[in-house]
Amino acid sequence: MISFCQHLFLLARHWWKCPLEFSRIGVTLVKNMSTEQLKKEAAANAKLPPVFSKGPSKGTYSPKLLDALRRLDQWIDWERRDRIVGTQRQMRVNTGPIMDLLERLGNPHTRFQTVHITGSKGKGSVTSYVSAALFYGAGFSTGWYSSPHVERINERIGINDSYIEDDELAFCLNQVLSVREESVTAQSFGKDSTWFDLVTAAAFLAFARAKVEWAVVECGLGGKLDSTNVLKSKITVLTNVELEHAEIIGPTRKDIAREKAGIAYQGSVLITGTNSKDEAGQVIDEIAQQVGFRVIRPFEELLQLENDSLPLFSIIEVQNRCIAKEVLKQIGLIGYRSKIDSKVIDEKLLDRKDVWKGAKKRLPARMECFKLSNSLEVIIDGAHVPSSVGLVMKEITHHPIWKHKRIDVILGMGRDKHVEEILDELVPFVSHLYCTCVGHEGPYLGAEQLGEYAKQKSFQSIRIHPHCVDTLHMAIELIEKENACEDSVLLVIGSLHLAGALRPIVTSLARQE
Repeated sequence: MISFCQHLFLLARHWWKCPLEFSRIGVTLVKNMSTEQLKKEAAANAKLPPVFSKGPSKGTYSPKLLDALRRLDQWIDWERRDRIVGTQRQMRVNTGPIMDLLERLGNPHTRFQTVHITGSKGKGSVTSYVSAALFYGAGFSTGWYSSPHVERINERIGINDSYIEDDELAFCLNQVLSVREESVTAQSFGKDSTWFDLVTAAAFLAFARAKVEWAVVECGLGGKLDSTNVLKSKITVLTNVELEHAEIIGPTRKDIAREKAGIAYQGSVLITGTNSKDEAGQVIDEIAQQVGFRVIRPFEELLQLENDSLPLFSIIEVQNRCIAKEVLKQIGLIGYRSKIDSKVIDEKLLDRKDVWKGAKKRLPARMECFKLSNSLEVIIDGAHVPSSVGLVMKEITHHPIWKHKRIDVILGMGRDKHVEEILDELVPFVSHLYCTCVGHEGPYLGAEQLGEYAKQKSFQSIRIHPHCVDTLHMAIELIEKENACEDSVLLVIGSLHLAGALRPIVTSLARQE
């Protein structure tokens, strides 16, 4: 008999046509600063576009949540700060602030079982698969926490089959902000808590209030020093290790692997997609011996197979599913049974159609396709590193319908990204490149500067516009003028921030059919 993962490998030959999830912008850790320093940093934040808490959905939040978000936005948010080598090294080196907040809240994070997930790619897919399987397939009240969001902050926190309600999120944020004020008065660790600390604590409080039985929690960035690493989960996941955010948790892949493996504790299991022969995998094994946790590689044989005919993006999807199924298997081995049919939880839950459908609902801007009334297909993906952009291009150019179409791209990204390498992934396939900027320059690469990089490559056509919304309308109009809507694909890529800015508009245009 062939193993489960070998079976998946064979299935991948049929080139699965499901949306894929690649690595996303992580939430960085933050530095120890005095309250006065935090206020100065918050003032600096105010000069940047508040992409996450307001953005294109401004005005769609309830009054209570809008008020809570205004309070929240006083505090430093590294998701909206420049990521420049040197400055990031000043970030905090412990989880003391969030622990202080949680203790003042009655330790809500201890009231449910957790699966803790880190990795360079696939966190979102694995989180969606596992949380959907536990809720739809096994009947457990389940929460999930991920970052960043695409359009609304509610996307970060989910309970059962929906995102957290505005007023409930407002209540939890206000509770957390109140205990932060207490910590300032007491001059305890919580006085140095940041935007991500506060949102993470609010998520745990929301899960406790909803009496969830399981929560599937993504790290923001790294692992050991991440704000989420207060959970001490029995089941942990490290999907893979790439040279990303090296200026923060690197500089080498070994360093990054060491940081990410820090979410596993004595007696826990760490399910990983790393290869034991790889340098990152070897570091993980060494740490496992030192700390006393068990490493499980559910598809080692898949990693060692050589088959040039198998698309790389199919392998990534197989790996994500393998990891999620192993998580479910381990939950069953702990002793948990389905509340629906009393069977021991196992990997078969992920084969259910309702689970698959529920998982895919939770992945906006991951190879998300919209068909406009003019027949133009717009694909939105938040890929922002060269390898992820390359995977997106492989999926489009191998897709049975898209591979015959011309590809136009709207590109915008952060200033800390590998611009030339991303352009190299695009140039062989792109007919028209539109260089834009996500928001006011600061953490974002300006459209003109991006255009200068692009001019060094051999793109057929390059257009530059500083405003991403105007760029979207311009691209659609030009494709229409050329009567090329049915023969073209318009791809929005380079940043989840860009995806968040343009997705509401594309969604609206698609609904006009």
